[in-house]
Amino acid sequence: MDYLGNMMTVSMIGGILLLPALLIHRLFPAMPAAFFPAWFIVVVGIMLLEHMRRTKLLGLNIIPSATWILYRLLVLALILAS
Repeated sequence: MDYLGNMMTVSMIGGILLLPALLIHRLFPAMPAAFFPAWFIVVVGIMLLEHMRRTKLLGLNIIPSATWILYRLLVLALILAS
């Protein structure tokens, strides 16, 4: 349960960090398209670092972080395929 609570927090952090990009797009629709994938990559990087930090604090090995990365890549592949 501790792990799930930590991961919900990491996901919430990611969602909150993506909100400014939505606001920027709303206020400045002419923003270069490259800004948004770059913002997303930064957010995912922050989430990954936080995930690894929290799993280390919980005393878990690298497996949860590796499966977390695999999950994110799978979601990205599904999004790009549609």
